[in-house]
Amino acid sequence: MEHIKPFRDGEPRWYGQFLGQMRKVYRCVDADLTDAEHISMGITLFEPGEGSSLHNHEGAEEVCYVISGSGSSFDEKGDLAGSFVEGDILYYREGEYHRHVNDGNKTLQILWMHPVTDAMLKE
Repeated sequence: MEHIKPFRDGEPRWYGQFLGQMRKVYRCVDADLTDAEHISMGITLFEPGEGSSLHNHEGAEEVCYVISGSGSSFDEKGDLAGSFVEGDILYYREGEYHRHVNDGNKTLQILWMHPVTDAMLKE
């Protein structure tokens, strides 16, 4: 068993190259950090106006929990898929493309978790 403090023990990484797609990710559970073989988990921070790029997780479902803040998610066509607030759970089907955007006025924190698949290991 491991007890992990995400902002102390997690591995922080900045993702995104363009304004509107910058976010800080704290990876907390994966093969490199905890020897986890089948799961990846972390927390992503989005400042107001920022979001993720359109992405998917090939061969894997994903579950997200909105720790704080609010935002919107978009599908592969760029259409609004729904809005979310603190306490909501987001579920993405296997391989489903999605994008999160913080359209609120405070930092959006999302805890995410998905299995690690062979396709992900090849990236």
